Amino acid sequence: MGAAVVSLFVMISGAAGIVYGLAVLYFCLFLIGAPITLIWVFVRRLRLGSTQPSEVEPEDQSARDIEPNIGALALSVGAALLGAVSVFLPALETSSFSQIEQNTLIQSGLGFLVLGCAVGIIGGAYRVYNERNTTWSIFTLGAIILGAAIYSGTGSRAELHSVGSIAGETLSVTGSPAIGLYAAGAAGSLAMLSGWILAGHSVASFEPKSTVRTKACPDCAETILEAARVCKHCGHRFEPAPRA
Repeated sequence: MGAAVVSLFVMISGAAGIVYGLAVLYFCLFLIGAPITLIWVFVRRLRLGSTQPSEVEPEDQSARDIEPNIGALALSVGAALLGAVSVFLPALETSSFSQIEQNTLIQSGLGFLVLGCAVGIIGGAYRVYNERNTTWSIFTLGAIILGAAIYSGTGSRAELHSVGSIAGETLSVTGSPAIGLYAAGAAGSLAMLSGWILAGHSVASFEPKSTVRTKACPDCAETILEAARVCKHCGHRFEPAPRA
């Protein structure tokens, strides 16, 4: 939602070139995807609401018994904050000019895209923490930030031209990436790393809350502790386990 608001702002501000195109594309995808997502969530909740607790699949039960990796969540939030700060830092540097105008990502227009991705990363981290769910959104948004940093520091975007002329000629040099682009690149890389972990592709992505073993009651089919001798739901008594 935050990225959609930023995209709308970029469209209204009249940013030119690829930034405007990306903003229009994202906003159109948002307008198409948001209603579909809301309908899917509504239908899913209706179906879950009509399901009895005893009919819940084991996969759903185990999903509620997992704890997201706090380190990966903290890393994703830190990456988002670093990305938000990077858009206000100098993007290019050179020893040929004493001052470079329009030298931040926020001034070039791509900064709004990075800010939107940063907001989306924080939202994705909150969703993982709150819903105990996996998501690829953090990894994807981190890749977008990294791509924006690489795009801003390569090609014609890195060419700098003097305001006045020297001996009748305009001085043109190729600038080097400065702290702003390095910070944005680092933010995107860290977000991709944490997103990969939170998407479930690491042994440390999710840690079980407990390792308590359970069993099903033969009479009522409810789940109880394996060591229980009497079912707390129906009162069924289990035969003592034979001694070795």
